[in-house]
Amino acid sequence: MSTVLRLAGVAVALCAALGVAACGSSRSAGSDDDVTKVSFLYAGPMHDDGYNQGYFETGEAIKKRLGDKVEVTNADNVPYTDQVGKVASQLVATGTDVIVDTGGYGEALDDVCRRQRAVTCLIPLPQGELTDNMVGFYQEWWKQEYVLGAAAGLMTRADVVGAVNPLTIPLTNSYMNSFLLGCQATNPDCKMRTVTINSYYDPSASTQAANTLANAGADVLTGWVNDSTPCQVAQKRGLRAVGQYYDYARACPEAMIGTAVWGGDPEYDQWFVDQVAAVHDGRFEGGDVHVIRFGDGANLSRWGNSVPQDVRKKADQIARDLESGKLDPFKGPMTDNQGKQRVPAGEQLTEDFLVSGWDWRLNGMIGG
Repeated sequence: MSTVLRLAGVAVALCAALGVAACGSSRSAGSDDDVTKVSFLYAGPMHDDGYNQGYFETGEAIKKRLGDKVEVTNADNVPYTDQVGKVASQLVATGTDVIVDTGGYGEALDDVCRRQRAVTCLIPLPQGELTDNMVGFYQEWWKQEYVLGAAAGLMTRADVVGAVNPLTIPLTNSYMNSFLLGCQATNPDCKMRTVTINSYYDPSASTQAANTLANAGADVLTGWVNDSTPCQVAQKRGLRAVGQYYDYARACPEAMIGTAVWGGDPEYDQWFVDQVAAVHDGRFEGGDVHVIRFGDGANLSRWGNSVPQDVRKKADQIARDLESGKLDPFKGPMTDNQGKQRVPAGEQLTEDFLVSGWDWRLNGMIGG
């Protein structure tokens, strides 16, 4: 069941003040009490041609697969402030059964979920306590990035990848370091130039950053921003591109090498479908964190049309070896970009480190 809910009174005022595209509403008279209401929260526009668009398609998959058992709404442009707690509280008060946090809002949202046990919350990269109505999730992005980096290493002629970085935090370091590690595995001369724009969604700034990287000699562009601007720049300038979060094949068909797909991938979406179905059927069990594994939801798009067969074969073999466990590149020796050894030979990076502890950059990374 699909609907755009129209709120009355204070809810309308709240949504208008926050620029929220749609908020949940209480069940109207005569509605089916067995309908599970799901609300997706986005920090930016839901149709951003990237990260949020993928999660919007996850919501569409929930509607398609569960039919009239569910009602899905979307609240976008919800800021990273205490106002997210107000939005979440209003959604709960007006009948939302499941909140999907796509933005990683942290305590401002998590606190509402802990207090409002009637609502189920799906939380990315949770940092605090998870009560029994909450489940955390993340995927093995480091393996996705490693394979794409390996493909980029085989495709670059300049030995330079340009990366638009949204924020300097361990999470984005993990993205970039994993990509660079893969690039250096297939091309030891590979270097990564970075420009940080201090925002996940600022198309003007990310376009400028991508052009700066191209002007500095990068012939493969990527970026962990929420939109497709790096690949659009690559398309216009005759360069190569690697997508993040969402399949950008339509945005830059000639430039595209491949994409680390999140929302919108059928296997990735299935986990969210399963959680909502469990809530609907009274089978939901929370309080823990689910990892979406590489090759089983943490997937790659199809290779771009211009990617040679030999590159596809080599990258596909690396992906198979990562998935099977035959290949495990996330271990020492590793040196940072200041020349300091950070990981001794043979020492394994833990999953906790890969998720939230990588607070330095690999040797071969240049820029801010």
